Amino acid sequence: ENATKNIGVFCSSGMSLYSDKTMNSYYRVNVESNSVLMETLDPIQAKILTLAEYLPTQLSYKLNLTGPSLSVNTACSSSLVSIHLAVQSLLKGECEAALAGASAIHAPHIAGYLYNQGSIFSDDGVCRPFDAKANGIVGGNGVGAVVLKTLANAEKDKDMIYAIINATSINNDGSNKVSYTAPSIDGQKNNIINVLKKSKIDVN
Repeated sequence: ENATKNIGVFCSSGMSLYSDKTMNSYYRVNVESNSVLMETLDPIQAKILTLAEYLPTQLSYKLNLTGPSLSVNTACSSSLVSIHLAVQSLLKGECEAALAGASAIHAPHIAGYLYNQGSIFSDDGVCRPFDAKANGIVGGNGVGAVVLKTLANAEKDKDMIYAIINATSINNDGSNKVSYTAPSIDGQKNNIINVLKKSKIDVN
């Protein structure tokens, strides 16, 4: 009861696909389409309980967390951007700890995909981020989150420390790339250089 509640929440909920052919949401497929169920529900409350943008504040409400609570949506980078924002909030003293994570649930779960040349998906079903052999993405299905604190607070609280984040950096390529879904080589290179400088890691 005496533990701090000044904990931030930074998270994302990806597209929840309920058919391999449609982009319908859980609310549209399982709630709004059920006329009997809708007669017993307040539509606004039903949307609050099921739409992705309410996920972080719902979590903060359920767990009585009073730190910043933000929904993050930057497509494939949402989970890492959530961690970046959480780190910045910790450094600014906006919260004493932060939950950062993301979720993407696809039901029914249909494994595999048909590869089309030039698409964003990997031709061999393997994702190799920041690798010379990288050739596309692979969709994820699940939930993941981390608890973040400043190193001083984690050591003071005698927490199990699994990793230390020296620095984070975020950028956007604008139109300096071959297409909207393609990464920019210069953008990635400059962002990596920037975060290495901020972390004061000597790479020479």
